[in-house]
Amino acid sequence: AVKPLWAVVLKSGLPATGITMLSALLGAASGFAAASGHFALAGWVFLFSGILDTLDGRVARARNEVTKAGSAIDSILDRYTDSAALIGLAWYYRESWVLLPTLLALFGGSMVPYVRAKGESLGVPVRGGQLQRAERVLILGVSLAISPAIEAAVGHVRPTHGLVVTALVFLAVGSNVTAIARLVELLRALRGPRPAGQRRWSTQVLLGSVAATLATVFDYGIVLELVTKIGMKPALATAIGAAAGGLLNFHLNRVITYRAAGAQLPQAARYTVVSAMSALLNSGGVAVLTMNPQLDFRAAWWIVRGAVFLLWNLPLQRIYVFP
Repeated sequence: AVKPLWAVVLKSGLPATGITMLSALLGAASGFAAASGHFALAGWVFLFSGILDTLDGRVARARNEVTKAGSAIDSILDRYTDSAALIGLAWYYRESWVLLPTLLALFGGSMVPYVRAKGESLGVPVRGGQLQRAERVLILGVSLAISPAIEAAVGHVRPTHGLVVTALVFLAVGSNVTAIARLVELLRALRGPRPAGQRRWSTQVLLGSVAATLATVFDYGIVLELVTKIGMKPALATAIGAAAGGLLNFHLNRVITYRAAGAQLPQAARYTVVSAMSALLNSGGVAVLTMNPQLDFRAAWWIVRGAVFLLWNLPLQRIYVFP
């Protein structure tokens, strides 16, 4: 499908950098069109911009014009081009919940090439993940281009454009999953082979989650017993339950999740430090998130608990508590 355009561009003598600039200008135009609600125009222009972006490198190689400066310009302008359409959509959906997945798609689309660039700077090629630039351009461009036509055909023209919203949610999840997959690939390559007897990271996440769940249920059960059966004050019962749950979690992780050896007392001391900071992070995170009255405190609790577990408890238990 691109061959006729390729033939015209090659015969025109237009330099590769000129094609890159034209692609960036069309990407910016797509963003303005999306911001004003002209989704069909935005989609077709964005797709054409993406097609041109595939040609600049081919033109440079065909004419033996490949330079480091041209490569740098191409990569940097690609980020602006990708961001323009999403920034336009963020403006269009600025008063809707769709703004959140749009911003997440924008962030994820920036992180995918960043992780790759960081890996290349460290001498590690990182190209994994399912939602790379070509896929992101195709999904967003096609959804923008055909959404108005589909809604007009079925007779339900809505300002939200369900197909575009679906594409944005998919890009928000998929691009960030791709960035995380590349990060895991990069870290594995930098760390080298896994030591004998050490569990995989994914297995440690699963077992650590199970241990934390069991400890939480155990903690909650003790609190209920102390308050309802003995009549203890809830604050004191909560402290006792937290200590008991922490002790259970410590031993489950020590024996099963990390297969740790060595003296228990230093490990217990380090576990106490990590757990104390975890409690502060959880309480502070919930306090910050609930500053937004539209967010239910239960949702805030689960969001913060998951983030603290993945970004604090899990890595610190692996490299600090049970090294």
